[in-house]
Amino acid sequence: MTRFNYIVTIHNKEDLIEQVVNGILIAAGENSHIYLVLDGCTDGTEAVIDGLMRDWIGLPITKLFAPNVHEIRSLNMALRAVPQDGDGFNILIQDDVILREREFEKKVIAVYEYFNRKIGVLSFRHGANVQLNSDAGDISDVDIIESVYGHGLVDDPLQPGHAVRRMVCFRSPQCISFETIRTIGLLHDKYAPYMYDDHDYGLRCLAAGLENVVYALKTLSRVEWGGMRRSPQPGATQIMRRNRRYVYEDHADFIRSLRREDFLLPPVDVPVDARHEDSTVAMQRYIENKANLKGFRRKRRLNIFRRLREKLPG
Repeated sequence: MTRFNYIVTIHNKEDLIEQVVNGILIAAGENSHIYLVLDGCTDGTEAVIDGLMRDWIGLPITKLFAPNVHEIRSLNMALRAVPQDGDGFNILIQDDVILREREFEKKVIAVYEYFNRKIGVLSFRHGANVQLNSDAGDISDVDIIESVYGHGLVDDPLQPGHAVRRMVCFRSPQCISFETIRTIGLLHDKYAPYMYDDHDYGLRCLAAGLENVVYALKTLSRVEWGGMRRSPQPGATQIMRRNRRYVYEDHADFIRSLRREDFLLPPVDVPVDARHEDSTVAMQRYIENKANLKGFRRKRRLNIFRRLREKLPG
């Protein structure tokens, strides 16, 4: 029987974690388990989780602990700790994403069957193709596609129940099968604490003959919920620049061998015996998210300007 491991990396999300866990419980089937990785939490997150486990005895939840090592290393720790034998899928979820799909597992299996189980990374949010910047010795993203349940990055989002290929597909949520973990291995720690590990992993999957796919399933996330977006860590820009160079150094020759047009095929409607949300309703919410993203970016620019102004001598 197919197993689903739901792995959630959490850092100080006491205000949201109950909704995140409840969304997974609605999606999870009988042969599923939830692994909550408490990564350096200093707030009341664990108390909320303990309350859920106390009130609902028998919940398929296991707590794991990481010493504030950030997402990549905490995910690797969990992937080593949880079962990867037999037939199954790891669903990697960040602590600011709520699943809203009751037939989540049925649809995940349908996508894998549609692509002949040759999927490396399956994302439910967004993906992109990779372009080399040879003069700078790094990479950039092009042809970005986002699910209609995303934050509002594109004008023509991927509609409910549709799938599309891209060179790399990003968290979160994201699905990596047990077979892919056994074949490709874990995320690369050198990209820690964050960013561009998805590029590395996706390109490793392509090199092994697998495909990376974005599929639109119903989720809920607000741009302002993300901790890194609210309070970027010191040195984030430098780390991202370093990691782009890592991708270039490790994969430039392989990227040159890829034909971009092979990753620009039209979306496909994956057949599955389950209903999808009405596209018009989903699109209206996407338009609202796009407006919210625009306001968030404007507010962030104003805050950066204000902080710079405060540092200037009077």
